[in-house]
Amino acid sequence: ALPCVSMIICTYNRKTMLEKLVESIRPQLPAPYPFEVIIVDNNSPDDTAEYVRALERTGAPFRYVREEKQGLSHAR
Repeated sequence: ALPCVSMIICTYNRKTMLEKLVESIRPQLPAPYPFEVIIVDNNSPDDTAEYVRALERTGAPFRYVREEKQGLSHAR
């Protein structure tokens, strides 16, 4: 089923904060409706990409998107 709720998180070089956010979302999964979390990495130089790709491999509803152009407006 296609997701009926998409949570989109834009991030830049904040892996530690992202980990805390993901841990606050996890207790709400699985949701009683189709749900996805799209994490938009705005070209972070830290380990954000590796972290989110590891989340994707768990089968949880996390999806990684990378935006090469810097700036929140591009990430959105």
